Amino acid sequence: MAGSSRHLQFREIVILTFIAAACSVVFINAWTLWSVAQAVHPVLAETTYGIWFVASTLAAYIIQKPGVAFVAELAAAAGELVLGSPDVLWVLLYGGLQGLGAEAAFALLRYRRFDLPVLALSGALAAVASIPLDAVTGYFTGMQPGVLAGAVAVRLLSGAVVAGVFTKVLVDGLARTGALNGFAVVRNRRDRGAGLAG
Repeated sequence: MAGSSRHLQFREIVILTFIAAACSVVFINAWTLWSVAQAVHPVLAETTYGIWFVASTLAAYIIQKPGVAFVAELAAAAGELVLGSPDVLWVLLYGGLQGLGAEAAFALLRYRRFDLPVLALSGALAAVASIPLDAVTGYFTGMQPGVLAGAVAVRLLSGAVVAGVFTKVLVDGLARTGALNGFAVVRNRRDRGAGLAG
C-alpha cells in the first residue's frame, strides 16, 4: 500500500478538508452548467457529471490511503448541501455512493496504484455508482432507450476523463511546483525514482 501508515496525518486531514470545501463550491456552481447543457439535450448534460466525482479522485491521488476517496466525496457532498444543493438530502446519498464507487477502484488494487488508468477507473466507477439513485429518483424517466444508453455511456466517459485525466494533470502540475511536497503523490514518486537509481 502506498504511504507509511493507514492513519491520516494532520496535514493530510487539512488538505482533505480543503479539497472537500473547494469541491463543494465547484459542485454547487456546476448545477448552472448542467442546467444549460440539459436544456440543449440530456446526453450533453451527462458530459458535466464527472465534475461531481472530482473530490474523490483528487484527494485519493494526493494522499493515497484507504478511505480517502469515500470521505472526500461524502464531505464535499455535505458542503454542497450546506451551500444549498437543489438535491436536498439526496446529495448525501449521491456523495456516499459515488465515494464508494471511486474508492472501489483503489481497493481493487489494494491501494498500490494511483496512476492514470486507476484514476480513470475510479471516476468511471463513481459514475456507475450514481446511476441506481438516478433510476430511483426518476431522472431517467421518459428517456428513449437510445438516449438512455447514450447518457449512461457519456456519464461513464465524463467520470473517467474529468475525474480521472483532469485530476491527474492538475495534481501533477501542482506537484511540480512543490506545493504537494510531503504528500504521498510526491513522496512515493521520489521513492520509486530512488529505487530505480539504486
